[in-house]
Amino acid sequence: MICGVHLYGFEPSGATELAEVRMVSGFHLCGVAEPKNPWDVAVKLAGPVIVDMSADPPGIQPVEATADVRFVDRLREMFPAPYAELASNEALISAEMTELRRRYDEVAGVRPGPAGQQTATSWSVAGQSRY
Repeated sequence: MICGVHLYGFEPSGATELAEVRMVSGFHLCGVAEPKNPWDVAVKLAGPVIVDMSADPPGIQPVEATADVRFVDRLREMFPAPYAELASNEALISAEMTELRRRYDEVAGVRPGPAGQQTATSWSVAGQSRY
């Protein structure tokens, strides 16, 4: 599994050492790299995520809807206010996506598009299409 992560922030925001950090929030996009399987057909998992650094081992908490709670409501419950808006609108930036695709292609043993360009794959974050 090859993942890319876009960091939104951490708490406490004034932490200067990893040992002080209790929570990290961001966006993850992971693809299961199978031999010769191109990115466009790979199994993927994507979305906002919180890492609870106060647990041993650290816990990963993806945002998930339930039968009673909508995705966007669960996101707002989980994420601190400064990061909830980011988590609703931001995913991987272009450089992060390019690096993820490069690593995926390398592990899966597939070639990138012409001149190293990556093909666009659409996916959705909080109901908004991304490419």
